[in-house]
Amino acid sequence: MRDDERYPTVVEPDAYPIPVIAFPGPDIQGHDKLSAPEKDTHPPSDESGLPEVKRVYGFRRKKIILVTVVIVIGAVLGGVLGGLAATGRLGNSFEVLSSIPSSIANSPQRSGPIHKTQRSVAASISSGAEGSDVQVFYQALNTTAISYRRIVNDKSKAEQEASLSIEPAWGTPMAAVAINGSDPLRTQLFYLSVDSSNRTRIVEATFECQGDSGSFSTVSNTVISDKVDRLVHPETKLSALRLGSDLLRVFYQKIDGSIHAFGRDDESGWHDNRVRQNAHPGTAIAAVAAERKAVHLFYVGLNSMTLRVSIYDDRLGPKVASAEVDGTPSSDWRPTNTLAGIHVAGDGSFRCYWSHPNNGDIYSYWRDDSRWIGTHDDCWGRVEGGFAGVGWSDQVGLYYFQDGELVVSAQDDKTWQKPVVV
Repeated sequence: MRDDERYPTVVEPDAYPIPVIAFPGPDIQGHDKLSAPEKDTHPPSDESGLPEVKRVYGFRRKKIILVTVVIVIGAVLGGVLGGLAATGRLGNSFEVLSSIPSSIANSPQRSGPIHKTQRSVAASISSGAEGSDVQVFYQALNTTAISYRRIVNDKSKAEQEASLSIEPAWGTPMAAVAINGSDPLRTQLFYLSVDSSNRTRIVEATFECQGDSGSFSTVSNTVISDKVDRLVHPETKLSALRLGSDLLRVFYQKIDGSIHAFGRDDESGWHDNRVRQNAHPGTAIAAVAAERKAVHLFYVGLNSMTLRVSIYDDRLGPKVASAEVDGTPSSDWRPTNTLAGIHVAGDGSFRCYWSHPNNGDIYSYWRDDSRWIGTHDDCWGRVEGGFAGVGWSDQVGLYYFQDGELVVSAQDDKTWQKPVVV
């Protein structure tokens, strides 16, 4: 039996978006100035990326009346592709494109230097009774080498260069996760590399650090996209999420615009799952969760070009349509936008920070029950390149480059400090 027969599906349009709400009083992040961008009044209709599940093994079917031939054709195609994705491990079975379309044939930049807006920053954290241990990774503008700083209880170690056997791409996006409470400290970095055939690959590097040293030793450095690397979008961004010591997810975009996640649940290796379809090419991706049943995935939609969020149980996968977080007009959303998703245990909030593409101003959305609230704080600096964040207890750290320096904007118990050089 073919996969599309075993898992019949149709594409379900999005529900109406959840509005962004601004209140005149202070919010839980300690801001006294709240703002929400202008709301887009056109609800997106094609960005949920979700197949509706019909009756399989006794489960109840849902019926949708399709009123146009275009929708019928779209539903059939969505059913076939959705059925392939429903297997949970796509591997080569989803490689329906025989060649990379010419419109996206350009891989990451092959030579340098890069512009300051092309720089990426990644941050990971291990926290516990002894405080916080933050690891920040970034590239200089004139080299492919990746540097890092270890910051223990707000005290920064000297800058070091990561020892990597697989050369990173110029201006590569990066994502990092640490094993919380690991001893010795163990953290993982994900980045892009370009091979001799001009194909984009996703690479993993695992580092260890003994005691209070500021220098990491490289445990492994391998390509994790071997089976699907020809389908990795050359402009993909990356986000990594650790849901436990043995549960790891790495989110990326394929050339068809869909967002996928490499998953690793044990030592058996990586598997690939589709999470969303119809994302804007080159969209920033931010994934954050406090537990497996509430993964928050932020990205920019394909046609509306607005910020969207998919909230789902990692064990089940997305079962409902994604929702619009921000209805900002499309001129405010570009592939160069950067996102940072953070969960703050102290107040239980989920937050998504982003920098404005024109002036680098930082904005935030946080969720209160079913509402997303837009905020801005004058203590935040201006991002000229790279953007990452971490949260622990009641504290938040936003790391980015400003005036050529790596800086941090820190929040401690609802109070934000002006950016300081790391």
